Amino acid sequence: MHPTMQYRFLKFLNENVKSNVRQIFISTHSPNITAASKLDNLIVLNKENEKIEIAYPGHVFDMDDKKDKASKAYIERYLDVTKSDMLFAKKIILVEGISEQLLLPIFTNYLKGDLIDSHVAVINIGGRYFSHFLKLFDRDKSQFAINKRVAVITDLDPVRKEMGVKGARFNSCYPFELNRDSNYEYKTASNAITDYYSDKEKNICVFTQPKNTGCTFEYELLLHNSACKELIVPSIVNGDVMEMLMENYSKGFDELVSYVGDSKECIRIIDGLKESKSKDQLIAALYLDFVSKAESAQEIAEILNDKIIDYQKGLFAFSIPPYIKEAIKWIQMK
Repeated sequence: MHPTMQYRFLKFLNENVKSNVRQIFISTHSPNITAASKLDNLIVLNKENEKIEIAYPGHVFDMDDKKDKASKAYIERYLDVTKSDMLFAKKIILVEGISEQLLLPIFTNYLKGDLIDSHVAVINIGGRYFSHFLKLFDRDKSQFAINKRVAVITDLDPVRKEMGVKGARFNSCYPFELNRDSNYEYKTASNAITDYYSDKEKNICVFTQPKNTGCTFEYELLLHNSACKELIVPSIVNGDVMEMLMENYSKGFDELVSYVGDSKECIRIIDGLKESKSKDQLIAALYLDFVSKAESAQEIAEILNDKIIDYQKGLFAFSIPPYIKEAIKWIQMK
């Protein structure tokens, strides 16, 4: 049925189940139906090693626990049609944003794999809200959880806050700025789920950049592709500067920075790299400053998709960030 008719049908059943019948079962592969249903009404059947396993997503939460109660409410609020794919896929990759969602299938093709053939769904959570959704799949915490292989790809996102200033807030900073200025308090994004879900033998595993060196997906992408001019897509501001840096990459750091502008952010980046003189970090940081994430990700996806044959023939140099490569390989195991 058309999605609108599915919703009307579900509405009809909900209105009549109380007065006319005691119970109704719907067998479906429709994410529209699951997105419009309460978690308590869902029963997930999952075939694993020729055995049918039964999971009850609504029962994994302890309603006497405030955090569990909040997680259940969050999932029911945001489990839309797109995110409902996680209930039907064989395996799942959870990501923070649209950039990873668009590029992960192409990265997998570069590694001679295919997420569609492997029945892997890439789910964009739209932030760092993994802990809510992971409760649905954590078999160690609940016997009612869904037994599926889940990889989480997340960023470290370093931040800093000026000390001694009332009302000061944490703002983004670069990894090469961490712990350099005693006037600031520094931290990276919470590593709680990274540390908790680090066992690759379990069904859930988190993958992120190395501590004190990682930043965001875009930063990491350029950190490992400092001379890849194909990543300078039309939507990037100051693309001419990026192209100049890549063309002159063989020159020394001090000579390279002469091509960089004198904006406040550019000066901050150069000052932060005076000691290490890292050309890779210079290009990565400037790219992060110039990039338009969603639009650029779509443009990069189109370019990388067109270049896959050249890559396989060794005619196009491109490196997938290590933590993402590790996640893709892990999710395709078994």
